[in-house]
Amino acid sequence: MNNGQNVDVLASLLWQRSSEDENGLFKRNLERTLVFGIFPLDKLANTDAELKKVRKLWQEIVKPWNECYPWGQFLGVRTEELENDLGTKYIFGHLVVGDILDQEFLVVALLQRLSILCGLGTFIKVCDSDGDFLLMESSEVLPECYEFPVGNNRLYIHEGSFKFIPPTVAQGVSLYPHEALQFLRDSYFKCLEVPQVSKRLMETIVKPFPLKFLKSLRCVEIKFKRGTHSEVLLKNLNIVSILLEHAFSEEVFLSDEVGASESDGHESVLEGAKIVIPFYYCEILASYATAKGAKSERDRELLYGRLLSHSLQDQLKSGLLTESQLNHGPNGVENIIERLQNLKEFPNNSDFELKSAPDFAQETSTQDIEHDLEEEAVGHLQTLFEQLKSSLDGNCDEYGQDDDDASENDERLGKYFQKEDIDIDEEDFFEFFLTEALQEKGGLDKYRS
Repeated sequence: MNNGQNVDVLASLLWQRSSEDENGLFKRNLERTLVFGIFPLDKLANTDAELKKVRKLWQEIVKPWNECYPWGQFLGVRTEELENDLGTKYIFGHLVVGDILDQEFLVVALLQRLSILCGLGTFIKVCDSDGDFLLMESSEVLPECYEFPVGNNRLYIHEGSFKFIPPTVAQGVSLYPHEALQFLRDSYFKCLEVPQVSKRLMETIVKPFPLKFLKSLRCVEIKFKRGTHSEVLLKNLNIVSILLEHAFSEEVFLSDEVGASESDGHESVLEGAKIVIPFYYCEILASYATAKGAKSERDRELLYGRLLSHSLQDQLKSGLLTESQLNHGPNGVENIIERLQNLKEFPNNSDFELKSAPDFAQETSTQDIEHDLEEEAVGHLQTLFEQLKSSLDGNCDEYGQDDDDASENDERLGKYFQKEDIDIDEEDFFEFFLTEALQEKGGLDKYRS
């Protein structure tokens, strides 16, 4: 995880160099990390006031996702105000995404919403520790004049669109950060949209939002023995992905303590909860449960609860998480529904709903995932599954163990969605979110190694 990485090091990833050899940071063995910069560059505006305004808008957009979506990084998308070497103040954000490219696209979709509200003077730059992934995503339609290295530091999100600094500026070479920012400050009106690039990014990232990202989630029932860990987990269900990743990658599940006896589980006072997890963990959990001999639904729920509890214990013990970082207020699936149903960007007449994951332990061979899966997600699933399979070989014991501002913002978003032919009906979302998000039919066996 990059949580402990120096922010200045992460911020340097925001700008690409003219060659990979020029910047050794890109050759470090970093887990893939998305970074972005939000730059208020209006020369006539008060920069501090603009930063405060933009930061408030961003928090309104990202807060429900940070609190509800199962990101792979503690606290979700993190932001802070920075100042570069030339004195330009901006909002810097980052998120460890690992192998899950969809999380990068989700952040871009949220930033695109923000840019609609910010006005002419604000530009947003996004990339990751591998480079400018928006350019990579549009590489098949990218004009030759923007190919590497010329396209470096030229693509920005502005007023809801994807715009380029013209290739005639510093022709034939990439732009340095100060050159790019100076151009945006002085000549933003000369920025260009490349139609085929805009179309590609809008169709891939913007228009599928948020359905594409909710379809990759599942809901799983778990049970805990009452105690400190159950209380912490029930109030911090948004860290479940982190706990599962840690459990499988660090082989926490091999601890003898995880295998408490079945009778112990039946005699204890239990607490139940619903957790929201990325789909690729479902098969891993089901395979783990099968290997541990957890045949009934109740046995699987207990096993999953023990797995999460011991992963949390291990992270607290090792200092990867601290008690002070954890939430002490309400959480859970009900809170997720309450928060997300207030979002504005959900289509009319959707056949989408939030359901519990099917019984993967018994029905894996008959399921059929209906939406396309990113290659990164499949690779992540295969890697974790291989780790699990390898570790379980020979260890298959039985399981047992402000109102005006909001109105104006909604109006601006509404006009934009109308222009882009995106239907919106916030009243449909509650039904929408309850009826499909966590239960795609899926033949997960085709992703097994």
